[in-house]
Amino acid sequence: MKSVAAMGLGLAFLMGCQGAGKECCKIAPEAPAPVSMGLPEMESTLDALAKALEDERKSEAMYMAIMKVHGERRPFSMIVNAERNHQRALVAQFERLGADVPASPIFEFEVPETFEAACEMAAQAEIDNVGLYDEIEAAVRDPQILRTFSKLRSASENCHLPAFKRAAGGDESGACGMGGGCGQGKGKGKGGDCEEGGEGCGGGGCGGQA
Repeated sequence: MKSVAAMGLGLAFLMGCQGAGKECCKIAPEAPAPVSMGLPEMESTLDALAKALEDERKSEAMYMAIMKVHGERRPFSMIVNAERNHQRALVAQFERLGADVPASPIFEFEVPETFEAACEMAAQAEIDNVGLYDEIEAAVRDPQILRTFSKLRSASENCHLPAFKRAAGGDESGACGMGGGCGQGKGKGKGGDCEEGGEGCGGGGCGGQA
């Protein structure tokens, strides 16, 4: 195991998304909706957003740490950009509520010696991420934030998790994930729960509008 410290969005070690945007699950932004909530609801909502943002930052930092040890390999080289996109979706909600965005902590990880074990570690992180969204959505009533949580949860469960599971078994050819709510087709996905705007995760890649 190798110990690696990393931060979330804004790391100096930046990765390009392979496939020019066609291989990453993206969450299209919504136009900001009016905010109507009292102080107690605002506090619980901001707490839920903070937990979600920290977990998405943790995932990005973990995948960056793994790539520092094992190199730029799929699916990490694609999914790390999806994690940044998830963070932007959550930051947009902080801004919509007129709240400060929490600072990103520094995370430390023990990176497994083998790439397969690193993929298993990442798969567990995605499982934990799904569980987190299941937990925190109960504290939120705002429809736009709930939709954001739903999209991010779906991306983790239906796109990222299957990709890491396949890679743990030795198959690095897949992109964001398989079907099951994130699109259809091999490289010609149709946007579903995973995202909006014409891109989706297909059985063997993420489709774009092409």
